[in-house]
Amino acid sequence: MKPENLYKIEDGTSTGGSTRVFRAVIDPQSGIFKGHFPSAPVLPGVCTLSIVKDCLERVIMKKTTICEISQCKFTGMVDPLQEQSMIIEIEVSPADEERGKLSANVKMSETERVIMKFRGGYRIG
Repeated sequence: MKPENLYKIEDGTSTGGSTRVFRAVIDPQSGIFKGHFPSAPVLPGVCTLSIVKDCLERVIMKKTTICEISQCKFTGMVDPLQEQSMIIEIEVSPADEERGKLSANVKMSETERVIMKFRGGYRIG
């Protein structure tokens, strides 16, 4: 479940083929940072994964569930007081019998610092 007002996703653009690029903006005033962590806020990794899932749902225009994670590597932390904008590059293969594959790279907009690499599967519904 997405914490209230944690992020906003702008519509994605196609880079050709099956890849789409989205921009997400984190709200540094979100209540989630009061508990994670009060004196040094950090975006929880599960929230980054939620952003990827929301982008996936915008690509296929259906509700999904992440049902397989073959790779989920977090390569950096996000301090919402320092960086709020991220780029999500997502590649989706169409669902076959209600299942599909996706891969995503998430990086911070200004520095292009990669913070997560993901590969896995989804199912519709």
